Amino acid sequence: MNERFSDPRKLIDELRKLTRAYVSLLETGRDRILMHGGTCDSVEDMERGDPALSRARMAIDGAEIELRHAPAPSAQRGAELLEDVENLRHMLGATYPNKQREWGYRNYYCANLGNKSMERLEQAGLVIKGRVSGDQAYYHATEAGCKTAGLDARQIRRALNRD
Repeated sequence: MNERFSDPRKLIDELRKLTRAYVSLLETGRDRILMHGGTCDSVEDMERGDPALSRARMAIDGAEIELRHAPAPSAQRGAELLEDVENLRHMLGATYPNKQREWGYRNYYCANLGNKSMERLEQAGLVIKGRVSGDQAYYHATEAGCKTAGLDARQIRRALNRD
């Protein structure tokens, strides 16, 4: 399934489902340990002690608060966001036909100066402007840009020449 989540509410809903599935795995693991005579912390203790689960829940809660207070994005803004993410992913080689294991093999995007998408990405801290030649500039993804494009830690190191 290659569904796009242009509506943040759908993404939040999917993240909530993922956290529930994770807790369900904790419950299943605990039940199996107890069934075989072992001892195990309570699921509540495991949830409280899991920093990734805590951060995911805080991110979901924060996003929901922002959505409640933010005006609904216009159709044009939604299209701009999609364009920006597509450009960011292209910059990092995170698009078809590249295999996911190859993502981050490059980190540049040549665009005309004044390119609105690159300006938005730069303002958001997702790219930095590099070498300028005439009326064009090379843009490079930051670590935050790599994360936004969906790269994992190894791919980010490769994209940022840290490996």
